[in-house]
Amino acid sequence: MHEAFHATLLRAGLPGPAAVKAVRLLLTYSEAFAVDEITGWLEPFDPEDRRAFVESLSAGRYPAMESLIDDIARTDADADFAFGLDVLIRGIEAKRG
Repeated sequence: MHEAFHATLLRAGLPGPAAVKAVRLLLTYSEAFAVDEITGWLEPFDPEDRRAFVESLSAGRYPAMESLIDDIARTDADADFAFGLDVLIRGIEAKRG
């Protein structure tokens, strides 16, 4: 897998050191996301957890998070993974020679 990954990035025009870093980045992202999914970190909040989370934001100390509570509490692991992967790939593409 590593050989195919490195070879693909080299063929795409990424310089050697950037290809090595890109492989590390993509593998780390994928592995971390898989761990989060396996451990349930990406599961939607149940009503009790959501209530406790909203209460923990307490009285306007975290206005950005309060305004995003519905988005924070709602998860779509596939869409989240695809979003992150797209951001990473676009960044890697910018490093091509």
